[in-house]
Amino acid sequence: LVPGDARPLLVMAPAFLLASISQSTPYPSATNTLYVSLAASVALANSDAAEVTITGLEGTQTPDASSLTISTLSSSATVTVFGGSGAWTQATGTLVLTVAAGQTAAAGDLLAFSFSVTNALVKRDASAAVVSASGSVSLGPIQMRREGHAPFSAESFLSADLATCWGGGAAALQANITTSASAAGIRAGVHLQIDSELVFVTGVLDDSTLLLERGSLGTSPAPHRAGASVF
Repeated sequence: LVPGDARPLLVMAPAFLLASISQSTPYPSATNTLYVSLAASVALANSDAAEVTITGLEGTQTPDASSLTISTLSSSATVTVFGGSGAWTQATGTLVLTVAAGQTAAAGDLLAFSFSVTNALVKRDASAAVVSASGSVSLGPIQMRREGHAPFSAESFLSADLATCWGGGAAALQANITTSASAAGIRAGVHLQIDSELVFVTGVLDDSTLLLERGSLGTSPAPHRAGASVF
C-alpha cells in the first residue's frame, strides 16, 4: 500500500501497477535474457481463464514455440503461477502466459521472470513491448516501461543487511550495493528488486551506493539479509 490507500472503501481501477522489461545484451545473434516485472491490481486466476500477453518483441531469431521456458527472478512465484512456460510467436514477438491449473496471482503480487531469445543478426532499434491481461476483467494493453539498465548480474548482492525502516510513508533509506559489475549505469528513477520487494532509486551517491525508497508499487518493505540478490 501507498499513502492514501487506507481511506475507507477506496477502490482503485483494474490496472497494471507495474509493467517493465529490460534485457541482458544488445549484441547481434547473442542469446538475450529478457527480464519482466508485472503486478496487477486484480487477481489473475486459472478459474477465470486468465492470460497475460506480451507482444511487440518482433525481430528475434527465436522460432515459434508452444512452450518457451520462463525462469523466476528472486522469490517471485511466477514459474508456479504460469506453469514454467508460455507460447511464443516469432513473427509478432508475442509471449502468451496462461495461469496454470489451480493457481492464482493475488492482486498486487509481484510477477518477476525472465526468458531467453536470440537477437537479430543486424542492427535494429529497441522494441516497444505491450502487455495485456484477460480474466475476470481485461487489463491494458499498455506499453511496458523499458528500464534504462540491465539488471544486476546473478553475482550482485547486498553488502549489508537491509533493515525494514518504514517511517510514516515514503521513507528513504541508503543501501550499499556491491556488484560484480559497476553500479555506475544505474540512474535515479528506475526500480530494483530485492527478494519480493521493489525499491525505487531516488538518487545515486557513487558507484556502489544508491538512495532507495522502500516498498515501491504496492510491495511490502521487508528486512533483507546481506547476500540477497539484487535485480
